[in-house]
Amino acid sequence: MKQNNLKKTNRTKKVTIISKFEIKNENSFNEGTVKQTLYFSKFLKQKNYEVKVIFPSKNEKKFYKENILYEGKKLKNRIKIETDSLHLFGVPSIEFFLTLQFSKYKKTFLHVFDGEIGAFYNNKLFMLIRKLFFKKIDYIIVNSNYQKKLLLKKSKLSIKEKKELEKKITILPPFIGIKLQNKKSKERQNIKSISKNFKILYMSSLKDHKGINLLLNFFKKYKEKNKLEITIANSHFSKEDKKIVEEIKKLKTKYKNNIILKGKIDPLKELKKNHLYFYVFKKRHSTFSIPISLYEAISVNIPFLSSNFESLKEYFNEKALVKPEEKEVEKKLKEIIKNYKEYKKLNFAKIKLDDEKTFKKIEELITK
Repeated sequence: MKQNNLKKTNRTKKVTIISKFEIKNENSFNEGTVKQTLYFSKFLKQKNYEVKVIFPSKNEKKFYKENILYEGKKLKNRIKIETDSLHLFGVPSIEFFLTLQFSKYKKTFLHVFDGEIGAFYNNKLFMLIRKLFFKKIDYIIVNSNYQKKLLLKKSKLSIKEKKELEKKITILPPFIGIKLQNKKSKERQNIKSISKNFKILYMSSLKDHKGINLLLNFFKKYKEKNKLEITIANSHFSKEDKKIVEEIKKLKTKYKNNIILKGKIDPLKELKKNHLYFYVFKKRHSTFSIPISLYEAISVNIPFLSSNFESLKEYFNEKALVKPEEKEVEKKLKEIIKNYKEYKKLNFAKIKLDDEKTFKKIEELITK
């Protein structure tokens, strides 16, 4: 039963954000949804809301990130929250249902960033309680029409119930945490003009679905390897990535000047050193719906190549998107390298993001 017994005021002041993802410490903000909690919280703080972020953790802990309180809690403590406005950052899940069931709040929001809305429809247990879950949610924020259509289709509700659910859905872009430039960077153009090799940047995990193999296979087949420079950065890996790690090491040994490995980097500074940002991921599930890194590339005037999934087509020029298959990627990269001067002139973004406008629209729902 939804708890609406908190004392009502003219304006909602207490906001609690629940993150799906664990956050190790104040330096662990690489994951897209985790970044969103920070960007959103900073705007709330500026507007004098009392805000805190709660995330899953085996051990109770807390820290501050840019004056925002982050608390790691065990499940039993994450599902009992008392707040005015409850914001669930993740996907429809049993855990979020328990939070809705046992917490006290005035309004509830579900912010969905996963490109495949978490494939919640494959969870048989969740599907048994989906109707009650969606009934307890007041507003659902998604980033694209594709996500909205998928959510409505996979919810498996009656026509009447779908119409009610659709009324709750608002399409808004994600926060990007930066301001986009209106003019080309002369500094960046000079860097590109003096570079001898064509530099491609990859900065994601080494999971196959993130597209690292597509880039490596292109490099192995490319005839003029000595004119290419592939930088692999921010690529945290686990035991499951052992095979791809070994392959990268072998390539590095053989082409030490053409394969560059870096650990944690400043994305904007690293982007400026390259001609092209490569992020052609193979699947939507477990991938941020609208990759913030593509807008980071745009902010420093660096061309990118990404996947031609439906959500991305809504935000970006389709000439900068490609089917995530080896032959298609190889063909497209060769074309970009050959016609780079023309490619970099593309207007890469269809939609210009403005974090202040995005926050304003969410705040209108909070105070509605």
